[in-house]
Amino acid sequence: MRWLTSLFLSITFSFVLANAFFNLHWRSVPEGILLVGVIALGFGILTYQAYPYYERFLRIANLKTFILLIQAFLSSFFVLLWPIQANEFRLYAFSILVLGLIITLPFGSGYNYIVRKKRINSVVIGSLIATPLSYIATGFLSHFYPEYLTVFIAIICLLSAGLISYVIVSYSNDWPASWKLNLLLILPPFFFGLSIIGLVLRYPNIFDYSSFSLSPQFSGVFLILAFLSPAWLAWTVKTFDERGWSARLQATRAFIFARKNLLGLLLAGMFTLGYTALSFTFNHPGLDQTENFLAIDNFAWMGRLAEPNGTSIEMRAVHPFAFFIFRPIVWLLSLFFNGDRYAATLLLVPLTGGLCVLLVYRFIKRWSGSEAYALLSASLLGASAAHVVFGSFVESYIFSAAVLLLFFLLLLDEKTHFLALVAVGTLTFGITITNFIQTFIGYVVARPKFKSIFMFGLLASALSITLTVLHAATFPSALMFFDPAGAGVESDYAIPLIGAPAWKVIGRAMLLVRNILLYSIVAPQPYILTTEVGGTFPRFNFFKIAPGSFSYSSFDDLGRILVAIWLILLLAAAASFVWKLVRARKLDLTAAFPLVILFNFALHMTYGYEPFLYAADWTYALVLFITASLSDFGKQRWFQLILSTFITLLMVNQWNFIHTMLEAISPFFK
Repeated sequence: MRWLTSLFLSITFSFVLANAFFNLHWRSVPEGILLVGVIALGFGILTYQAYPYYERFLRIANLKTFILLIQAFLSSFFVLLWPIQANEFRLYAFSILVLGLIITLPFGSGYNYIVRKKRINSVVIGSLIATPLSYIATGFLSHFYPEYLTVFIAIICLLSAGLISYVIVSYSNDWPASWKLNLLLILPPFFFGLSIIGLVLRYPNIFDYSSFSLSPQFSGVFLILAFLSPAWLAWTVKTFDERGWSARLQATRAFIFARKNLLGLLLAGMFTLGYTALSFTFNHPGLDQTENFLAIDNFAWMGRLAEPNGTSIEMRAVHPFAFFIFRPIVWLLSLFFNGDRYAATLLLVPLTGGLCVLLVYRFIKRWSGSEAYALLSASLLGASAAHVVFGSFVESYIFSAAVLLLFFLLLLDEKTHFLALVAVGTLTFGITITNFIQTFIGYVVARPKFKSIFMFGLLASALSITLTVLHAATFPSALMFFDPAGAGVESDYAIPLIGAPAWKVIGRAMLLVRNILLYSIVAPQPYILTTEVGGTFPRFNFFKIAPGSFSYSSFDDLGRILVAIWLILLLAAAASFVWKLVRARKLDLTAAFPLVILFNFALHMTYGYEPFLYAADWTYALVLFITASLSDFGKQRWFQLILSTFITLLMVNQWNFIHTMLEAISPFFK
């Protein structure tokens, strides 16, 4: 029996390899016999030696294990029907089937374990969730590695995603009823992400969906691996439990953090999904679209972050040591993509957008104590026009927003070490110098002690100046903010209002009010300009200026409803803030947010042509001000329902906005 089994398996295995990798059907009969014979000899000897192990497994495996395995392999058998020609099908499919059984049998004991532990549902559901995610991940990663590694990439993705999904599903069984109800609040962002993917797929000339898919030849192989993956997952769970790795993993800080903030992490993932689809749609490394999308400079920033010689591109003085911050992060992320820095850059931006969502969730959860309200507040930021745009386009502003949110989150905890705040303040300074003033405002409100404020400003400024000098010495293209030659470049972006006519001053002020309070949340209908600005490719702006007048973007019917609800929320938040201030006669951290908004208003009255370009610098403050001020209502179901409805409609509005832009630029892509 041992000899017969080894012979049968070795010949089957050799036919699989010869067909798949060595073009057996193109060879002559003598060549084919030699090729199959040599492979069969090597594998046959190994199989003969390993036979006792399989025999022991067959003795301990119960009937249920075999039923599950046979179901998986029969499914795999039929999956192989479609890509194989009739004259090759039977041998090829049967060979893959038997080979899959050989590879998977050692893992079958895991089924016994999970059946005994009553975890079969978690494994199956986890595998089902992991399959589409793994397909996208494998399809994306396969473009950066040799083709022969695709199988290993698929297995790693299936097993990794399966483990994460299994853990989530397992713990969901123990969630309290309130958590399961809160899970419903993630559904609108989930469908928003899916709808964005569906939208960009309608424009294959702009969005290259093949970047996230496998070749037709390998898709069938992936499905086979997906059918086999529950066996591997079950065996992995069994191994982790028996060796005590599960217990040690659950005791780590990372696992505890993930478990406590699981819903926030899932929510951030939903928004990251949509942002990623938009990032790979609007950012084209070979196409200079500078100033076309609301004055965004994504082409230059892609070069700065991703090009091998990107440090030769001028880094303006307002970004004192941005190369020091961004280039190492992009390089580190590119290691997952075999060194492709463009792929890393296009993923880093949406990942940072998702991080912003998570940070707001953490802030409001700590502020209000309500999980549901924290999810809604984070969804509000994630669905805002500013974060839909800057979580997708490559620019510096989403990074500023993330660091500012981190700073205010740290300020919430009085135990946060002083040097940690200095470090984050310095990081903010390095990305965009003016945003350091926002951290300073927050520090003054939260830590109103002169000595502490003085030391914070002194240390952060000293560190920033030192890093700026080192940055300029390392990268000659980088300008220094205290060098008149470098700072003078910013005069090109100034809006001179001294001595300007009244219509221009009032028009600019009204434009800023609309951008700060309205456009940053609810996307209006943009102006689509071409010949008016001396070009052919569409240019999108939220205003037009002509001698004597400003014209502002308006809203459609849905937009007007959203603006009305938003203004009511804004007025209610302002009233609640004033009421608490009068009653407590003490400033809390929410007082910093109106000051941040006023600072941005004052700054951009005379700086920056298109105000929306800087919307990420104040949108976080606007969202936190409203949600923190209204936190007393955050646990009320009626208020959560109103906010959830508003956010859902807001997502519809933003979808229409993205659709408008795609329709306008589609004719310019082949």
